[in-house]
Amino acid sequence: MPDTLTPARRDRLRGHARRLGCPDLIWLGAEPGPRHLEYLDLLPAKSSAPVLPEAVAEFQDRPLLYLVDDLDEAGAPRLQPRQVEDLQRLLANRSEHACLGVVKPGSLDIYPINLDRRALATARFKTFLISDPGAGTFFQGLATGTLDVPGRPKQADYVFDSIHKLLKAASEGLVGKEGKAGPMRGLDVLSTTGRALFFRFLIDRGIVLPGELAQISPGAGELRDAFSSFENAAATSCWLDETFNGDLLPLVDGLTAETGAAERLRLYRRFYWEAGHATETRLFSHLQAILRGWEHVGGGAFQMAFEVDWDDFNFAHVPIGVLSQVYETFSHQWDEAHAEETSVYYTPRNIARLLVEEAFAGVKDPADAVVLDPACGAAVFLVLAFRRLVREYWAKNGERPDTRAIQRILYKQIRGFEVSESALRLAALSLYISAIEVNATQRPPKALKFPSPLRGEVLFAFGQRENDIEGGFVLGSLGPDVPTSFDGSFDIVVTNPPWTRLRPKSDDEKRKAEEKKRLAVINAEFTALTRRASSPEDVLTLLVSTQTRITIPICLSCGGPPSGQRRAELSRWLCRAESS
Repeated sequence: MPDTLTPARRDRLRGHARRLGCPDLIWLGAEPGPRHLEYLDLLPAKSSAPVLPEAVAEFQDRPLLYLVDDLDEAGAPRLQPRQVEDLQRLLANRSEHACLGVVKPGSLDIYPINLDRRALATARFKTFLISDPGAGTFFQGLATGTLDVPGRPKQADYVFDSIHKLLKAASEGLVGKEGKAGPMRGLDVLSTTGRALFFRFLIDRGIVLPGELAQISPGAGELRDAFSSFENAAATSCWLDETFNGDLLPLVDGLTAETGAAERLRLYRRFYWEAGHATETRLFSHLQAILRGWEHVGGGAFQMAFEVDWDDFNFAHVPIGVLSQVYETFSHQWDEAHAEETSVYYTPRNIARLLVEEAFAGVKDPADAVVLDPACGAAVFLVLAFRRLVREYWAKNGERPDTRAIQRILYKQIRGFEVSESALRLAALSLYISAIEVNATQRPPKALKFPSPLRGEVLFAFGQRENDIEGGFVLGSLGPDVPTSFDGSFDIVVTNPPWTRLRPKSDDEKRKAEEKKRLAVINAEFTALTRRASSPEDVLTLLVSTQTRITIPICLSCGGPPSGQRRAELSRWLCRAESS
C-alpha cells in the first residue's frame, strides 16, 4: 500500500507532536507492519470512512492521541464540524480512552471520543498553542490523567458497557430474569444473537456485499434484513454454516458437515419458526435490532432506555476482545446458577492484555509459542494471545501472514480447555472473528472458510459430566478427562483460574447445616493448599524449572494465586521448554 501522507503533512504532524511532548508517531497511512496490527481497521485500504486519523501517539503501547491534519494540499482548512464528530464516534468504537487531535497551523485542537452524540454536542474542544511555554508537558498530562478532556466517557470500558446493556435486554426478554423463565433456552438465545452479531460484523467490515444477498437470504430485501423472519434467518444460518464452518454457534442438534443443504434448511426453518412462535416474533425484533438499531425496528421503548443504540456501533472498529468480554458476562447473566458452580467470572480486557503481554515477555521464541488457557471462558486471553502470535509472525518473517499462516497459528498454537458449553461456543465465535479480522484477504467470503471445526482441535470440553456431582464442585481441566497427550505441550499457560468457595444449596435447614459442615472441610483443604503454594519460593522454583515464563494471574473473584493442585497442572503442561 503506497504512503498516503504527503511530506508536508507528515512534517507538520511530526513537528506539532514533538513540540507537545509526544513520542514517535505511528503513521497510519504508511506501509503496514507489525505495529499496525491493532490499527488495521484505521488503514485507508481497509476503511471507507471519508476522514481517518493519519497518525497515533502511544503511551505504554496504548493509543492515547489520534492525529489528523486540518489542512488540504492547498493549505486551506478541509475538515467540517460534522466530519470531526463522525471521526470522534468512529474512534469511540475502539473502546479506548484516547483523544482526537486536529492539527492546525500553530495549534492543536483536542476533542473527546464518545459514541453518544448528545455528550459530544455539549463538549467543547480545547485548543493548545505549540508556542505556549508549557506545551511540552501536554502529552504527559494526557498520560497521567491530569489533563481533563470533557466529554469523554466515565466508564472504564464504555463500549463493553453499552453492548452488554443491549444484549442483556435481549436476554431478559427472551430467556427471562429473576427466576421467571422466558420462552427460549439461554443457549439458543446465545447462538441466535451471536449469529446476528457475526453477520453484522461481516456487513460492517465489507466482507459481504449487497450483490451477494440472493446467495445468502433470497427472501430478504437487503443484507440487514437477513434475520427479520424465520425464512430469512434459516437461509442466512445455512449460508453461514456452508461459508465458514458448521460449529459456528450451533443451533440444531444433529447438524453436521455432512448434512445435505435441503435437510439443513428444513431443520433451521423449523427451529426459527418454533422460536418465533414461542416469542411472538420478539426474537426477530431483537435480531433485526442488532443489524439495524431499535429506531429502525420500531422499538421506541428500547431505544429510549439506552444512551447508545445498535446502529451507533460500527463493528468494523469494535475490538473482538470486547465482544468476548461482553458475551462472557452475558452468558453469566442468563445462566447465573451454573456460573456460580463453575466460577464463570469474566476477566476485564485491559487486565487480560497486561497478563498476556507479560507472559510473552519471557518466551525465547514468541512467534513459535504454543499457548494454553485451561479455563478459557469466551476466549478473552486466547484472542489476545492469537493476535500477539500473528504480530510476532509478522515481525519474524518480515511479511504479513496470509490465510494459510493465520489458520496454522490458530490450529497449531492456540488451545483452550473449558467446562461450559456456552463459553465454548463463544470462544469459537471470538477466534473465528479474530482470524478473519487480521486476514489481509477478506473477499470473497468463501476464501475465509476454516479447514475444520475448532472443537476437538483448538477448543476442548473437559469436566462437563461433573456438573451433576452432589455439592456442585466441578474440576474441569483439573479432572481426569484431560489426556496425557497434552503434557509438555505448551510454552505459555495464561488463565484466570476458576475459584469459588463451595456453599450449601439445600433449602432444608437441617440438610443445609450438614452440607455446610461437609463443604467446610473441602474448603479448608483447598485453602491450606493455596497458602502452601503462595510463597515466592514456590513460584520461583516453577519458573526456573520450566525455563520459561508463566503468568499466574490473581484470580479476580478471590484475590489469590492458584491452588497447589492447579499449580501442579500448570507445571505438568509447561514441561515443553525443559525437555526441548
